Amino acid sequence: MRFWDTSGLVALPCDEMHSPLARSILLDDDRMVVWWGTPVEFVSALARQERAGNLTSRELSDHLRYLRALSRGWVEIQPSTVLRRLAQRLLRSHPLQAADALQLAAAL
Repeated sequence: MRFWDTSGLVALPCDEMHSPLARSILLDDDRMVVWWGTPVEFVSALARQERAGNLTSRELSDHLRYLRALSRGWVEIQPSTVLRRLAQRLLRSHPLQAADALQLAAAL
């Protein structure tokens, strides 16, 4: 079982530099753990690519279907007081954005 961040998930359906590695990791172990905010970050990343002209509307829809299919089998780390406190401690120790701290706390 592996923790997947948004960049790893985005690399799965897209053709990016790290896509072959991400796909290989998923083939090796398809049990996924993600932060509860990851699906929102995924849509945000792909919507930016669509606005920039790097993805068609059809490709975006296909990628969102892929995300929904993946999400049926993953474990999702939900918000909690423990997670929020750990994220706050991480923000005091490291130069992170809030969402990155929450995702890192979920991974830990």
